[in-house]
Amino acid sequence: MNWSRVKWILIGMLLLGNLALALLYWQRGDGAGRAVDRFTNTMVTALADRGVSLAPEVEAKLSDSERRLYSPRDIAREEDLAVSLLGRVSQIDQAGRIYRYETALGWARFRGGGQFEAEWSAPRAVEVSIWDDTLALLQQAGFPTDPPPEIHNAPDGVTITLRQYIGGFPVSESDAYVLLRYENDALVSLSGRWLLGAPLPADGEAPCPMLGAALLWFADGQIDAGDPVSYIEDGQVFWRLSTFGSDYICLTPAWRITADGRNYDIDAETGMVITTS
Repeated sequence: MNWSRVKWILIGMLLLGNLALALLYWQRGDGAGRAVDRFTNTMVTALADRGVSLAPEVEAKLSDSERRLYSPRDIAREEDLAVSLLGRVSQIDQAGRIYRYETALGWARFRGGGQFEAEWSAPRAVEVSIWDDTLALLQQAGFPTDPPPEIHNAPDGVTITLRQYIGGFPVSESDAYVLLRYENDALVSLSGRWLLGAPLPADGEAPCPMLGAALLWFADGQIDAGDPVSYIEDGQVFWRLSTFGSDYICLTPAWRITADGRNYDIDAETGMVITTS
């Protein structure tokens, strides 16, 4: 076992010890507020020892934690979506876990993991404006439009992208989205990946480590990589998606950290960097 892994294990043991101590104080009557304060102070000190200071809004979140969520596939909702987009279904074809719905106006296809696509037999002409028609279609199909979608103009047409939010937090933009493509003022296709089933936590599954723990692991990882950070100015939760077979999607919390002017997406369970920008 290498030293880096040993160090991470020791850090984990230290954090568990501090959490146990915080719980003990809570049980003795200090209350949840004092337990959180003790954990926050411990993390602030540990990060300061590594040369890292925190913005006040990040310090206030150090005890925040989210749980994994699981979303089952909802085939009935998929068919409802096909109907809302394209009208009454005239034929359903199934190949394994792929469902294709035919209507008089076009077809829609749904795959495991939330992926879908729809095309119109004849381009759907814009009636008012691309923006207004898009909002009307999304709302008709049951997609939330607050926050609103983003519009992008290109030489070959216009694309509009809608992002998904779960529990007030965004899903990674590469994991969940609806993409509408327009050409010559007509809607040509709609595709994307979206959680149609209701996401729920698993019974008995513990929450992910608190933000303070993830930041401590992140800071140590950056030191080990020879790229230490000195100031963390922001930290926001988002969801990452993974699939279980073709019928379940797991949403794992992650943190988007802004440190020294750079953005880092870090795994909430390990503090390891997923991407940087």
